[in-house]
Amino acid sequence: MFYFEKNFGLFMGKLSDNKFYKHYAIQISISLHSEMILSLANEKEVIGNAFLIPPKRQHKLIIKSNQITMLINPLSFTGNRLYLQFGNLKDYILELE
Repeated sequence: MFYFEKNFGLFMGKLSDNKFYKHYAIQISISLHSEMILSLANEKEVIGNAFLIPPKRQHKLIIKSNQITMLINPLSFTGNRLYLQFGNLKDYILELE
């Protein structure tokens, strides 16, 4: 399922064909049923249940179950707040409690 608004998009489901890509949006991806592998271009793979990926960062997600992914315009109010809070993350993993 895809849903788009002016400053964000939402995807719920499973992606089976994933290649390296980058985009302008801030990406938040969450899996509640299995771990995901985040592969970053020219870096090691990272394993977790939730990731925040900054704009223009080449990456691919590998996941065997459904995921929820939000794409947020970094120039929107929400995108700006996320960037100010998390913009200098080094490992991209978000902790789910």
